[in-house]
Amino acid sequence: MKRIALIAVVAVVIGCVGETTQAQFGISIPKPSFPNINGGSIDPRRQLQRELENARRRVREYQRIDSNRAAVQANISRGWYVAWGKHIDHAEYQKFVAALAASVVSANPGPVQLYLHHMLYQMKVEISRSLRGQARQVLVDFEMRVIRALHQAISTGRPVQLWFGGVRVEIGNATYNHWKTVSGNYPHISNWKIVWRHAERTIALPNTHQPYVRFRVNYGF
Repeated sequence: MKRIALIAVVAVVIGCVGETTQAQFGISIPKPSFPNINGGSIDPRRQLQRELENARRRVREYQRIDSNRAAVQANISRGWYVAWGKHIDHAEYQKFVAALAASVVSANPGPVQLYLHHMLYQMKVEISRSLRGQARQVLVDFEMRVIRALHQAISTGRPVQLWFGGVRVEIGNATYNHWKTVSGNYPHISNWKIVWRHAERTIALPNTHQPYVRFRVNYGF
């Protein structure tokens, strides 16, 4: 009996020393795995990670494409009559700039007509209506004057003004910002549980461009 009692005392002492050593030196004894019904074992962390991965497969994302094109056009059009050139995407913009430079160097509107034909025709018709009898004289070399002004506006980043008789014309290049909004409910781990939170993020998309000509009639007062 004395021997059994002595062994019990030694076991208690070793247990206390073990707990003290863990507290002093930060030694952590891993928690035992929990048995499952099939006789194996389950690591709680792995099980929770599997649940998180399964939850992520059920996520539904919603995407929305937006731009400030309407706001930019409204600001440019306020108080002006505006004729718009072709709306040019990011990939095509360098081709447009090169065609514009070629027209300026050759003094020929041909290379850039694809982008500006409708804008130039529409503006010429409207200015002719305002000038009436003076139109033929005032609008000599109209296309090339506008093309050169547009080239200058793109180079400097600022609109350029011209006068045709009593008509004040401004040539510029509108730049539109585009972005994509992605939103949804996403799973996270919190206090050893899977919780769902709504999140939204915005992704910038390439800019697009649109040349324009706008005018006001000067009535002399």
